[in-house]
Amino acid sequence: MSRVEKISIALTPLLAQSVREAVESDDYPTTSEVVRAAVREWSDRRAGLSDRALAEAWREGLSTGAPRAREAREDFLIRNLPRLEADLVRKD
Repeated sequence: MSRVEKISIALTPLLAQSVREAVESDDYPTTSEVVRAAVREWSDRRAGLSDRALAEAWREGLSTGAPRAREAREDFLIRNLPRLEADLVRKD
């Protein structure tokens, strides 16, 4: 692992037991990994990636209508190749 900073934390007995159980059940290799995962999740929520924000984005996506079939990459390139090549020529 790259650089790490050791920080001492105090947990309630119930939280400490939950951390130990996560390691004992092989969900995580170490207690440090359990804490790192929890801090990452907390950090993501602080950054706006909360469950509420994700649920809202999901609802917004659903409100745009039924999904459409995606065009095959080859068909897209064949259809757009002349425009793409012209764009490249203009940039040179």
